[in-house]
Amino acid sequence: AYYAGNDFDLARKDFEKACEIEPENKAAKNQVKICEQKIKQFDKKEKAKYQGMFEKFAAEDSKKSDGEKGDDSK
Repeated sequence: AYYAGNDFDLARKDFEKACEIEPENKAAKNQVKICEQKIKQFDKKEKAKYQGMFEKFAAEDSKKSDGEKGDDSK
């Protein structure tokens, strides 16, 4: 259910628990690996999204502070 809802952290924990209970369960082991890949993909997307956002804010702040310096000379 967690996997279907894209909650890969909780899904991974559930599959890891299944592996503890049934160490020979290849499907559960495979799902742990898939969840780890999905988590990495999600983290990479989030990092890229926020990196761009922070760069944009820094550029806007720089423009604002440059504009304020120009206003002081009047």
